[in-house]
Amino acid sequence: VSVSHLLLNRGVSYLLSFPEAKGVWCNNKIVHDVINCPYIHRRIDGHPKVVNVEDEKFPVPVHQLVSNAALNFLRDNPQCSGRWCGRVVNHDVEQCSYLHRRHPFVRVDGESI
Repeated sequence: VSVSHLLLNRGVSYLLSFPEAKGVWCNNKIVHDVINCPYIHRRIDGHPKVVNVEDEKFPVPVHQLVSNAALNFLRDNPQCSGRWCGRVVNHDVEQCSYLHRRHPFVRVDGESI
């Protein structure tokens, strides 16, 4: 299986470090932290549905985040962790280099969420 078809998690990192090892597909049927799972997962539709964020106990669902450069980077590099924006002044969150949560009454790309 091509590495490009796999979610880059702990299991894949191990296989890349030890190519002679054999991976095992994850058969866990409950929701779990796939980034830290020692078993192999296929990428779904090209991007993970959750991303890791520093200081968060669990991965954050992508649909809860504003689409910006920080989120795009994490979607393309799921082995990395992002950082929440700490700015206290108003700014364009879609142009920010840090992560932002979507809020219930914010309009993004002309649609309310």
